[in-house]
Amino acid sequence: MKLNSGKMFRRLSQLLFIFIGIICLSASYWQYQRGLTNQALSLGLSSVNRTGYHQSTGKELSDLGSEISHVLIDLQFDEMNPQFFLEPRYRDGVEGRELLTPYQADNMIIMVNRGWIAMQDSQVSEYVKKPPEQIQVKGYWLRYKKPINWLLNTQAELFYPNSLIRRIALYDLEYLKRFYQFPIASGILLAQSAKLMVAEKDRLLAPILTNHVAELPTPYPAYKNYGYSVQWLIFSFFAFGFFIRTVYLEKRNEKIK
Repeated sequence: MKLNSGKMFRRLSQLLFIFIGIICLSASYWQYQRGLTNQALSLGLSSVNRTGYHQSTGKELSDLGSEISHVLIDLQFDEMNPQFFLEPRYRDGVEGRELLTPYQADNMIIMVNRGWIAMQDSQVSEYVKKPPEQIQVKGYWLRYKKPINWLLNTQAELFYPNSLIRRIALYDLEYLKRFYQFPIASGILLAQSAKLMVAEKDRLLAPILTNHVAELPTPYPAYKNYGYSVQWLIFSFFAFGFFIRTVYLEKRNEKIK
């Protein structure tokens, strides 16, 4: 009975070492991927201010090779497309939300970040009104290979013009697709300035942008991600090493007996 208990304990130990090793390898790979993303974003941020605005179409946005680009694009709003308040979003320690409006260009949905609004802002209702239909936007296009990067763990309030619908949780663009008839470009446009393309006399129109335009992200230093990746890789080597050692000792003890 003691022999069986000891053998079972060794088997469980071996399984535990394998499990820990796999977890550490996964963490190492995850940190490595984050390092690549942050490195690309850092390079994009360092070069984007040296270039002018690129006149783009909806299709071109999805095909842009860089992680971040200066763009100038003409957009049109369809009131059948719901908007989103993304929350929580903090600025200087103040809790708020960001207004995400789906504009259209060349049969593509372009998610436009129209700016940040404090939770206690008395003008929140002004931004729920119908946005201007035809605008020209200058801003930063952030392309995401995995759209989940900008929607993960995000709560939202979805609404059509002048009509708040419900609070939902957003996870990726696959979830958003159900609300729109056109495909969604893989990225988000951080609007910095905008102007009307056609004069609209409707007094119920919402302001084009909020008083606080969207800020560029500050990437985490890539070298730290790479350092963490190496750290987790070393941990995985230790875990697999202990696994090999327990198997070796078990085989040696069996030969001795």
